[in-house]
Amino acid sequence: MKCLKAYLNIKKYKRIIKKSQNIIELDFSDLKKQLANPDKNFILIGRPTCAMCQQSIPYIEKATQKGKYDIYYFDTDKYEPNQYMKFF
Repeated sequence: MKCLKAYLNIKKYKRIIKKSQNIIELDFSDLKKQLANPDKNFILIGRPTCAMCQQSIPYIEKATQKGKYDIYYFDTDKYEPNQYMKFF
C-alpha cells in the first residue's frame, strides 16, 4: 500500500509540473544559463521522488497563477549529482 501511495504522489507531482503554464522545465544547459543570468528569476530545484517536493508543488503552482510569474524548474532525478552540484 505504501508503494502505491508513493507511486501516485510521483504521478501527481509530474502531472502538476507538466500541466502548469507557469512552471518551465529546464534541462542542464538551460539551468546553467539561468544561473548565469543577471535577471532575477525563480528557480525551483526539486524531484518527483522527494516527499517534501510532492507536498509543496500544489502550493507553488497555485502561487504562480496568483502572482502571474514563471518558475523555472530543474528536476534533479534526471541528472547525476556531480553534473549540477558544482553550481551550488
